[in-house]
Amino acid sequence: MAKLAIFDLDGTLIDTNLMTARAFRELTGRFGLPMPPESAIRDAIGLHDQAFYRAIFPDAPAEALAGLSVEVERREGEIGAALGAGILFPGVAAMLERLRARGVTLCLASTGSRVHVRDMLACAGIRSLFGEVRCDAPDKRRMTGELLERFGKDGAAYAGDTLIDVAAARGNGIPVYGAGFGYVKPRERTWFDAVADTPGQLAALLLDD
Repeated sequence: MAKLAIFDLDGTLIDTNLMTARAFRELTGRFGLPMPPESAIRDAIGLHDQAFYRAIFPDAPAEALAGLSVEVERREGEIGAALGAGILFPGVAAMLERLRARGVTLCLASTGSRVHVRDMLACAGIRSLFGEVRCDAPDKRRMTGELLERFGKDGAAYAGDTLIDVAAARGNGIPVYGAGFGYVKPRERTWFDAVADTPGQLAALLLDD
């Protein structure tokens, strides 16, 4: 049974593309950029800050991407506030509550900006469930290592949706489980120790039920 569960945020706990794709549709034209396919936006979620925008618009001027990033973050917060707990994948809130009730310490490691992470946790109403939140940095392996130093590596596990998450966990020698109900790509499922297709299954993996 896990004693510490480190979670990714975007694509693992929250359906980020609900907000991001809508913000892109509303804002890209303002900066002279085309609306990219929603699949391209979703595939880039998990990259840190400007790397996210550069992956979607590899040839765009830096100033356009900088301006877009500010406005998208602002609009995401507004959309998230309107959606409230609806930004969570169905069953996630119950999963987190179940883990907490069983004595598992919950932490968050996200490449998202402080504003983004703060707003999303507030919108979803789950900030109080996490013992510590690390964010706004590109190196998830380091963030994960810092959490393990504080809370202990024994009984620790990681839950995420991308190969960035797999690398963060593997680099620190802890198991990693995929959020199959989130943004785990079919071709990447085998990289995880196991993939849960529902939040309930993820809780069972972490609790060894």
